[in-house]
Amino acid sequence: MLLTNLLAVYFIWTDEDDHSSYLYAYLEGESEHWKLDDHHVFYSPEEMSEGDGILTYTKDSNGAMNILYEVTFYDKQNKSYFSSKGSTFESQGHLGGIRNEVFGGKKNEVPSIEEIESVYAIIKWNGKEERMDLQLKDPRKH
Repeated sequence: MLLTNLLAVYFIWTDEDDHSSYLYAYLEGESEHWKLDDHHVFYSPEEMSEGDGILTYTKDSNGAMNILYEVTFYDKQNKSYFSSKGSTFESQGHLGGIRNEVFGGKKNEVPSIEEIESVYAIIKWNGKEERMDLQLKDPRKH
């Protein structure tokens, strides 16, 4: 009986359908005029959330306190999946976030690290446009 119970536990733990995947990471990036820090990405089978990064204009803004911007994030298939509009205050802006929950027994498909590392952003402001490649943030950086 003990052997039967141990085998049952082994199959439950190793059943691929029951494995849950989670991904939690921070992304950062820098382009010619902009820098993005602490953009979080979280995926689980039940929910996903992304956003809340700090966007900084790195060049002289010629005394302008606010710069209106739009940031759109793209996956490796060049498909946009998240966009945030805002304005900087003294050259910094905080991106909004998105959060989705999955209902009805459905599951999120959790992306791989390679898919997360292929994410990039297009930033538009004052009639200009710039691409920013994003990478995983080194947790040893502050």
